[in-house]
Amino acid sequence: MEHGITKYLNGVDYDFFESIDGVYVIREIQHSKGYRYICSYNIGKNQTIKKQIFDKLRRYGQHENNEDWEFHHIVEGRDFADIDFAGRYSEMYSKELPCVMFHKARHSAFTNLFRNKETRLLYRNGARGKAEDRASAVSAKAKSSANHRILLGDLEKLEELYANIYLGDVALQQISRNVFREARKVLAR
Repeated sequence: MEHGITKYLNGVDYDFFESIDGVYVIREIQHSKGYRYICSYNIGKNQTIKKQIFDKLRRYGQHENNEDWEFHHIVEGRDFADIDFAGRYSEMYSKELPCVMFHKARHSAFTNLFRNKETRLLYRNGARGKAEDRASAVSAKAKSSANHRILLGDLEKLEELYANIYLGDVALQQISRNVFREARKVLAR
């Protein structure tokens, strides 16, 4: 069964991961024999599914402690809140926006880059507050075409942020571009 997540994988060489519904595999660019696993947050946080992933990896000789691995939203929820023009933040965050499985040290490094004060000031106009509240406000603004130019400017800043943070990682750059493209389509309606 295909999930809504596959539209964000356009332009990325991916495959279904062995009979685990909703989990996709892409090549790891830093290691010629490595792979990364992509899914929604709800699927990634499901401990039964995560155990299935690691059971299959062990059968292939890769012995990892699944507690050392976490799922990272490729476009962070705090950022998606500011481009949630359709007003579907909660559903998108949990069921549709793609996550990638990272070792927790790598996940922490990315999260710190996205959360630091300088990033917020440069790319997010200092945005603060609960993501759900910001998403509601953005969705309301998006209903008026008079606000679209400003909203597109915010979207373009986030596109630049993700292109820079994922520099050298063609797959994550492409997936984040696809998320932004889908958000842009909402304003074009």
